[in-house]
Amino acid sequence: TGTGARYPIQISDRPELRLDGTRLVDTGAIHSEHARVYGGEAALQFRSFLVEGEVFRYKIERRFSALPDPKFKGWYVQGSWVLTGEPRPYNAVEGRFDAPRQTYTFNPAAGTWGAFELAARYSVLDLNYREGVLGAVGPVGAVRGGEQKILTFGANWYLNPSMRLMLDYQHVEIDRLN
Repeated sequence: TGTGARYPIQISDRPELRLDGTRLVDTGAIHSEHARVYGGEAALQFRSFLVEGEVFRYKIERRFSALPDPKFKGWYVQGSWVLTGEPRPYNAVEGRFDAPRQTYTFNPAAGTWGAFELAARYSVLDLNYREGVLGAVGPVGAVRGGEQKILTFGANWYLNPSMRLMLDYQHVEIDRLN
C-alpha cells in the first residue's frame, strides 16, 4: 500500500469451484487509505498424507472518514491421502505442493492404473464488519459483505503427469444480510 493512495478497495470471492465469475460474497467498494493483509500458512506431510491450512486477516484504513476501519478474516484447512502411496513433492519456487509423482502411469496392458487420491477441504471467508441483525439497518460503518463456508470432498485419478480426472462435491453456504 502507498501513502496517499486513493483507490477504493473491494474484497469479493467466488466459490472454490470456478464455473463462472459470480461472486457470492462482496464488500463493495471501500474508499481507503491503506490495506493490510496478515496471514500464516502451515503444512504437514507424512508419506502420502498431507494436511495444510491458512488463516488471514484484512485490515482496511478508510480515507478521510470518521467511520470505523473494517476488518475481515478467513481460513481453510485441507487434507489429502494418495491411496497408491505417492507423496506430493513440495515446489519451493511456487510455495505449494505439486501433484503426486506417480510410481506408475496408467497402462492397462502393464497392469498399472496411475495414482488415486482422496481429498477434503473446509474454508470460511467472513466479509462482514459490524453487520448488525437481519431486518435492521446496519450500524454506522457496517460492511455487509457476507460469510461464505465451503465443504469440499474430492477424488482424483492421476493417469499420467499431465492428465488428471477429478470428481468433486461442494456444499457452499452463504449468509448475507443484504
